[in-house]
Amino acid sequence: MDRSLPLPIRRTAVVVMYGAFAAGLGCLALAGGWHPLPTALGIAAVFAVSLAAFGVLFTGTRYWRWGNAPDRQLDEFHVASRNRAYLSAYQVVSTLGMAGLIWLQLANDHGWHLPDGGMWSGIFWAYTLVVLTLPASILAWIERDLD
Repeated sequence: MDRSLPLPIRRTAVVVMYGAFAAGLGCLALAGGWHPLPTALGIAAVFAVSLAAFGVLFTGTRYWRWGNAPDRQLDEFHVASRNRAYLSAYQVVSTLGMAGLIWLQLANDHGWHLPDGGMWSGIFWAYTLVVLTLPASILAWIERDLD
């Protein structure tokens, strides 16, 4: 049986999860001047917050399964809702990807700051996590409460 979460809790969990992704990138960006232990602890704390928000949002709820299930396991309403969420997620992910590529080109042309080696790893993992979680997060964000 799926547990139900009220809309404000679902939306808070989505904001906290993606906010933690951004905070993790911020920790990596600041890591250059920091002592390695505080940086590692900050990144670990951000990871724990993100994992907790992911757990609240997706453990025991239908959103992860709904966002990733084959069509034959869903009714027409859920397939249509999931497909709309995937379209929205694709638009966000492709916009982020293009914005990143444009930034890289402009930064290269104008001598602006470019990420270093450690930051590239963080950008890769944050982008990967967004790609993997965004459709289910959109479903959790838009589904109305049943009451």
